[in-house]
Amino acid sequence: VQIIVLIRVDVGTVRGHWGEFVRWKIMTWVWQTRLNWFWGLTMYINDNILQNMNRKISKNRIIQILAEIKEKIPDAIFRTTFMVGYPGETEKRFKELKEFIKTQKFLRLGVFIFSREEGTTAFELKNRISQQTTQIRKDELMSLQQEISQKLLEKFVGKKLKVIIDRKSEDKDFLFEGRSYLDAPGIDGKVFLFEENLEIGKIYNVEIIDSWEYDLVGKIVN
Repeated sequence: VQIIVLIRVDVGTVRGHWGEFVRWKIMTWVWQTRLNWFWGLTMYINDNILQNMNRKISKNRIIQILAEIKEKIPDAIFRTTFMVGYPGETEKRFKELKEFIKTQKFLRLGVFIFSREEGTTAFELKNRISQQTTQIRKDELMSLQQEISQKLLEKFVGKKLKVIIDRKSEDKDFLFEGRSYLDAPGIDGKVFLFEENLEIGKIYNVEIIDSWEYDLVGKIVN
């Protein structure tokens, strides 16, 4: 049986020592189990903006935490979400975020645009970013992520993954599609298959034979 662990954390909002929280999970599980790990992280990276958001964490600590997870669980998959357009997000701070993404190379990454909500501290903040600038920044990060994702997925070609079949494919070039431990259902990429008569909900051993920006193509193997 293949077990997938999904840990979702909003970086900086866990009260107490977030680093110890993560370390406890690593120490408790990684040496006791053989699991596939999928870490879901929501974060920003500039220290000034983190402080304005009342996040009890720094950029350096985030980098340390990511390094620790990678050290303890080399096969860990990260899915992270970044926000753009937060008031005070200067061009310099945006470039800092972009450089962080280039360096960390997350396999799965999403970007959303800041939205003002009454009753929040951010609602009253000045130095707002125009909608046009915010959209440009979002598109720029997603374009960068597409390149990163494509290069990372290329490394899976020739490898074998366990794939659960989700449905018959809507793509006319394939018959079925599923997902591996790399993919959160309904959010991330897919694994496309040519084979007929596959059982939906069943897990198959699949050799990856091709990769795209976000998806993989495979064939069933014994």
